[in-house]
Amino acid sequence: MTELGVVVDANVWAHASNDAHHRCSTSLKLCEQVRHLSFFLYVDDGWSMSDDNQSRIGAEYIENLRFGMPGFHAVEWLAKTGRVRYVKVKVATNDRRAVNKMLPRNSKDRHYLRLLICTVERIFASHDFDDFTEAVRLACKKRWDTVIVEVDDLLHLVGATS
Repeated sequence: MTELGVVVDANVWAHASNDAHHRCSTSLKLCEQVRHLSFFLYVDDGWSMSDDNQSRIGAEYIENLRFGMPGFHAVEWLAKTGRVRYVKVKVATNDRRAVNKMLPRNSKDRHYLRLLICTVERIFASHDFDDFTEAVRLACKKRWDTVIVEVDDLLHLVGATS
């Protein structure tokens, strides 16, 4: 199976540690099987899980993931094994305007979408339906041919076992 590049929202990794969240089990499955799955993680340039982080995605990971959390260790493992690709987030002015219009309330989510647009596969795993509504997901698919999925769909795409 070919490795896919994926942008993963911090909420997906964090939900693996939240037993009360209805997506906990699938997020935990992603974390537990990450070593056996056919994907690599896209992040913006300057990313590091340490104090010298210069990326916005990295800042959100650091803010939401702590040592001991399954999501932290999954991301750490991806980084240590070279399964992270760094992307310069630079989109055309008309795309930037479209992103701002689609996601007017949340600058962090706008950055995720701009990163997604700059990747090859344009696959994004997110559990955020407040900002990434079905209408926004459909508009992104139509404009940029993106695939915005929940983690259970991502697991299927990257070859997870039951």
